[in-house]
Amino acid sequence: MLRETGGTRLERESAAARYAGQVARYHAAENGLCFGRLDLRDGERHYIGRIGLPAESADDDPLLLDWRAPAARAFYVATPAAPHGVRRRRHLATRGRRVVRPDD
Repeated sequence: MLRETGGTRLERESAAARYAGQVARYHAAENGLCFGRLDLRDGERHYIGRIGLPAESADDDPLLLDWRAPAARAFYVATPAAPHGVRRRRHLATRGRRVVRPDD
């Protein structure tokens, strides 16, 4: 992959650093990658996690919303008195890749 980038040594080193950063981000997210789910009143469902994972198609919603994304805000602010369009907010406790306890 790095050979395909061509260009100067600086460009190759920059590409290597970028790819290494992405790999490190995925490894860091391994524990607790997805920690929540929002079920909205309009029928949409979003999973909230440490990082965002895009859908295969640009027309589809992301597979996982980054917890810092504006679309994930309702996960933190919705209450029964002010639901912000949320029908259910679910926290997911995980151990490794296994969900050990959902909490609505």
